Amino acid sequence: MRKEKIIRNKIEMPFHCKRYTKYERVIWESDIHVHAYVEAVYGLEGECNCIVGNRTFKVTEGDMLLIPSDVPHEVGRHDEWTSYIVLRFLPSVLFSKSQTAPEYSKMFSLLQNLGEFQLFFPSEKIREFPFGFLFKNMAREWAGEKIGYDICIRAHILELFMHVIRIWNESNSELIVKSMSNEINQLLQSATSYIESNFAYVDRDSCARAIGVSPSYLSKLFTGELKTSFSEYVNMIKLKEAEKLLLTTDKSITEISLSSGFSSTAYFISLFKKKHNLTPSKYRKSAKI
Repeated sequence: MRKEKIIRNKIEMPFHCKRYTKYERVIWESDIHVHAYVEAVYGLEGECNCIVGNRTFKVTEGDMLLIPSDVPHEVGRHDEWTSYIVLRFLPSVLFSKSQTAPEYSKMFSLLQNLGEFQLFFPSEKIREFPFGFLFKNMAREWAGEKIGYDICIRAHILELFMHVIRIWNESNSELIVKSMSNEINQLLQSATSYIESNFAYVDRDSCARAIGVSPSYLSKLFTGELKTSFSEYVNMIKLKEAEKLLLTTDKSITEISLSSGFSSTAYFISLFKKKHNLTPSKYRKSAKI
């Protein structure tokens, strides 16, 4: 993963929004990379080709593409004229200490399931929403750096994701957690953080001990609140790590299986194929086409 930081005036910023305009024809070498920021791309003119995992999206005028954090991607392949805006922000921007439990629940659920939702939004489907205004104004505020520009950008990010949540909720409301208590919020945040830091060897008992609950209660938390079992969630994190390694390293499939914490290469390939309908090798090749 790239240890990227957004620095402005010697201060680390949690977000960045910039308009890119390119005229020349570009011959690209692959620049697939991974970082901790969520990205959103909004098309202004021309065509911008983006790779997310092993999928390619053509972003044209009025289209929007979301790229989850920690997912291999590349933004900006183009032929001749193109213009687009890229918003990049840390997931923590969506949270605050003053949030209500229902508000926190929706944001928490959104980030946990981001890869399962619709990522590409064609212009004809989002004309009624103010995405164009939000992106253009964030880019203007970032470039102008007037007093309060950071407050404006943060507010626009929240508004943007409010509209995205409503779009997602219409198509798949089960993935949006309706409400959790503050206590459950904290437990799940602790559990998921522990899993993400120890995915290679974590099991239910060790995670339960780490956050101070019983293994059976931990299982109920995942199935009841996140609508997935503990083991399914762990495998999701392991597969996410494997996807990154497949697209950003030259490690063998066996090495990637071990590095991602799978008990056997055969089991890894089976789970991977179930998720992507491709073997790991074909997944890696498909991203290079």
